[in-house]
Amino acid sequence: MALSPKDVALNDYEIANANALEAMIDPQLRHNFNAGSDGIAVDVSSSRHLHELRIINEVMRRYQAEGWRVDTGLGVGRWKFYADS
Repeated sequence: MALSPKDVALNDYEIANANALEAMIDPQLRHNFNAGSDGIAVDVSSSRHLHELRIINEVMRRYQAEGWRVDTGLGVGRWKFYADS
């Protein structure tokens, strides 16, 4: 279940959590991200919480806006971002 920024508007709580997650300091959501030498893997395939998906979607949107290349062919709820766009 991938959400688009067009689908939902983030509330202040979700924006704050997106900011924290982007800085990799939010321990409740950090498990969804795995930073490797070639990029950042995102896995929300087992997430059942709408607020988690909305927050993570906002972070992914930010990465894409900054020019990161995204691989969406990893299965439902899994993405990988590469800085070498």
